[in-house]
Amino acid sequence: MTPLTISYERCVLNALLDDPDSSFAEQFANLDFHDAEDERACLEYLRSLLESLTECAAWKSSTEARVSVYGEFTCDGEGFPTGNGLTMQVFLDSFGICDVGIDSVWQLPLGEEFTVFDLIDGTVAYFNELVRRLTGLLCPPPARSLALSVFPPDVVCSEATEDPHLSDVERARLRAATDEQIANAIDQAWPAVEDRWYAIHDELQHAAVRSLVHE
Repeated sequence: MTPLTISYERCVLNALLDDPDSSFAEQFANLDFHDAEDERACLEYLRSLLESLTECAAWKSSTEARVSVYGEFTCDGEGFPTGNGLTMQVFLDSFGICDVGIDSVWQLPLGEEFTVFDLIDGTVAYFNELVRRLTGLLCPPPARSLALSVFPPDVVCSEATEDPHLSDVERARLRAATDEQIANAIDQAWPAVEDRWYAIHDELQHAAVRSLVHE
């Protein structure tokens, strides 16, 4: 199944930046995206820009679904902020997809220097990756190998947050790896464990049969 993708009308963003009643262009010029002390302000800028694009009906999808995108800062059960994390949501008609939150715009696919258009392009790419992964979970294609049917790429992806022994650089590399790169790595590693997997398979099968026939 081909995943749905979202995009936006670039002319609408351009109009927002050129609008004399809007301060988006000026705000962007005054923000230092490399300064950790400006992280909250940078995320607030992104949140506000996403909301304005939604109000201007700038979002569209590869289907006929109506698209709206929002961002909200992470809060506890009583509504108090729990940090600088920005949770983003994309709604396709009445169906919504929410991410786990970003603590910095640098968690989006951005270059070292970027424009406002690059910032929104990175957000779009981020959302399209979420939709692609969700589509893969709900409508998984047949595994191309035994290794991938036993050990899907998502298991490796989760190590970016769960493995305490990875350095920040290693975590960034793992997050940046595509599913195809991870699948290739699993296939390459499989021969080293294949015999043990078959042994465990046979042992489990034998134990299950013994348990059933001796009830």
